[in-house]
Amino acid sequence: IKIYTIGVGSEGVAPIPIARGMFGGYQYANLPVHIDEELLPEIAGITNGRYFRATNEAALDSIYQRIDELEKTEVEVRTYTDYTPRHLPLVLLGAL
Repeated sequence: IKIYTIGVGSEGVAPIPIARGMFGGYQYANLPVHIDEELLPEIAGITNGRYFRATNEAALDSIYQRIDELEKTEVEVRTYTDYTPRHLPLVLLGAL
């Protein structure tokens, strides 16, 4: 399994949702943000994947498209249906 890692956002300080307010809205706090630019490429490299960096939404969309084009794997899906007879209580009730 290949792992494609994506560093999203910018370094520095960013508003992070920390709690929900009384009326359902989020409360934010400006917290320091650090993207581990050494670890993410290492994780991707171990699995023969790739590291991407996105600093905005357009870049992230582009990365998703590139990953989607890189490799497609056919997956065989098997389904199993368990048929459990549930009519016996009705038959017994009808026999009364």
